Amino acid sequence: MLAADVYPGLKSSRSIGFDSSKVANSSSRGALSVPDRERATLLFVGMTLTAFEASLTNAAPPSDVHPLVQALWHERRGDWTRAHEIAQGIDGDDAAWVHAYLHRREGDLPNARYWYRQARRPPETGSLDDEWRVIVDSLLVP
Repeated sequence: MLAADVYPGLKSSRSIGFDSSKVANSSSRGALSVPDRERATLLFVGMTLTAFEASLTNAAPPSDVHPLVQALWHERRGDWTRAHEIAQGIDGDDAAWVHAYLHRREGDLPNARYWYRQARRPPETGSLDDEWRVIVDSLLVP
């Protein structure tokens, strides 16, 4: 599977070396779980944190990044509701981590703690801006 298969707008792609038949043919080899498929997809994108932060001046998020990264783009641009809608529509540990961050940013700490547990992460207590950068950098995986 190539990134272009998942994100048609991606200009360059590279294989990450996993057997995509595990996704397509679950009967003989066992399917990857949803979070594993999401993480595998994320490994295709080669954008840096610096380039992503520079994209915040654009009218729209980069089209060749995972929707969770796009959610964080929307949040940083002040559209918390759009970011939350995106995060809510995705399952997996990374989505729960983004969801936790969003509720922490909102100031809803009990809800944030719930989502940190779902993400299997300790609740963050440091700077929100630092956490945003750590999450984006983790999800971009250059």
